[in-house]
This record gives sequence, C-alpha cells and structure tokens, in this order.
Amino acid sequence: CSSDLLLLSHEFSQGRYQLFTTDGLEFVVAHRTVEVFEVPHHSVFSNSGISMHVGHGWAVGELSVNSNRWSGGSDTQVVVTPSYVWRLARRTELLVGVPIGLTSSAGRIGAVVKFTFELGGPGE
Repeated sequence: CSSDLLLLSHEFSQGRYQLFTTDGLEFVVAHRTVEVFEVPHHSVFSNSGISMHVGHGWAVGELSVNSNRWSGGSDTQVVVTPSYVWRLARRTELLVGVPIGLTSSAGRIGAVVKFTFELGGPGE
C-alpha cells in the first residue's frame, strides 16, 4: 500500500483546545492472490476531531471515516473514538480509547491502549 496524507491542526484558547484532521488516499500497489470477494481496493480516509486540556492530559473525541466504494469496494467504516491521553512525564504519554463502530462494516466496540516515550528532539 501507498498513502498520500494531508495533516492539519489548529490550537485555540492558548493551546487549551485543538482541532485536527488527517485526510488522505491509500493506494493498493500490489497484493497477494486472494479470493475475488477479498480483493483489496484503493480507499479514502478522514480522521478528524477535537482535543481539550483536562487535568493532567487531554480528552479527545475523534471521528474516523474510511471508504473504498469509489474504487469498486463495498465498505464504508465510520468509527467514533472517545479517549484520554495522560501526560505521565515530559516526554511520556499513555492513551486509553474506546473505538465504537457506527456502520456495519466497522467493529462494534473495542479498546486502544498506547504508550508513547519520545527519545531525543530539539535542543537535546
């Protein structure tokens, strides 16, 4: 697969709120032989949301849409994910989220846990 992305974000109220979006296209450039009904298709996606500074981290609400219908596929997945990102230390975060599928081709409900530790960076 190959992806082309557009990333946009803007902070409001001196960094207390942030609107963001990641939009793009994913192109299938090669795939292994599969059944006819499983052939991968190109897709378009958009992940947009808002984050708000709350306590020691950020409350985040995100809406994700991914569709391959424009290239002959049959799936449109729509998922809303409320989450919280704890700032554990200067370069360390823990995210806990609950993706909830809103369409039949998306998973009903799930869980996401992500630990981030940044190494190096500007001025280091």
